[in-house]
Amino acid sequence: TSMKGLPKHVSGNFRIIGASLQTLEYSPQIVEGGKVNYNFNRLLSVEGCLKSSNLDFSHNPTLETLEGLNVNNPEMRWLIASNCSIKDYKGLPYRYEFNLELNNNQLTTIEGLPAEYGQSLILSGNKIDNLQDIHRHVKKCKNICLRGNPIKYNILGLLKIEGLEKVQIFEEGSEVERIINNHLGERNIGIMRACKALIKANFGELAYL
Repeated sequence: TSMKGLPKHVSGNFRIIGASLQTLEYSPQIVEGGKVNYNFNRLLSVEGCLKSSNLDFSHNPTLETLEGLNVNNPEMRWLIASNCSIKDYKGLPYRYEFNLELNNNQLTTIEGLPAEYGQSLILSGNKIDNLQDIHRHVKKCKNICLRGNPIKYNILGLLKIEGLEKVQIFEEGSEVERIINNHLGERNIGIMRACKALIKANFGELAYL
């Protein structure tokens, strides 16, 4: 399937779903006032992607990278690429004023994450097992969701992220999640209190930055 012949400028929502697209060649370059959805295709690359306030590349199992993504758009609100095969954060800029959702991919590390978010960072269902120095990679964010990752080490850095209001980690209502959320915004004293609480609850391996 090809997008050859489509207009360069589109108003409203733009969706090509389940069409076995492998490339975004000939894609419209501007969509005004709507969402862009390329779900359930066979994309190999996002190069040539158009500008929109809401981009969704979910359910492209052949998509391994976001390199080539055009995100120089001040109106961007959501970037979603869940249920793909993305392995790293290449192609993403340093700062986001919007939400980034990369659920159920092949991500194994937090290294290379963009540093600032206007709202949410959602990385559920990946293979991330260590959050060492997450505060050095993610400097500002309101909400972080890491559920469904085999996290075993170093979660206290979450407490050093500027503006963080809510963390979702492990299963909903877990003791670890409760401890972290109870001490958000308390700075160094919160880190000490959370460390003691994690050790007391037998989660000592998590009680590091």
